[in-house]
Amino acid sequence: MIITQTTHSSSYQNLLLIQTPHTHAGPRLGLWLIVPFQVGVMVGLGITYTVTAGQSLKALSQDWCFYDASQCDQGLTGWIFVFGCLQVLLSQLPNFHGLWWVSMLGAVTSCMYTCIAAFASAAYIGMLVWVVVG
Repeated sequence: MIITQTTHSSSYQNLLLIQTPHTHAGPRLGLWLIVPFQVGVMVGLGITYTVTAGQSLKALSQDWCFYDASQCDQGLTGWIFVFGCLQVLLSQLPNFHGLWWVSMLGAVTSCMYTCIAAFASAAYIGMLVWVVVG
């Protein structure tokens, strides 16, 4: 309840996540009771995001091994490290607003996933109809 409220009774708007506990619980109580939970959630989300991206990179690398799968049997740690290094490199870009193409790439990728799922579902339903009728 405290974290979800963004305005105080004096209609002061909290622009930063760190301001919310200070406004609602006071500077000392908010700092020691609420901020550790907020930081814990953010760290957990970062770890989850990085591990999931590492698993995706590992799956992509395994899909590219057609002939000799024994050479592609790699651990997950290396892919997590690769993604972490990529994150660090991208965080060093000076103009973050110049990355509009990343959002565009994400939107196009999402649309492509939707189209692939729709066509795969239609093909699967078509095969079921063919088996039942045929």
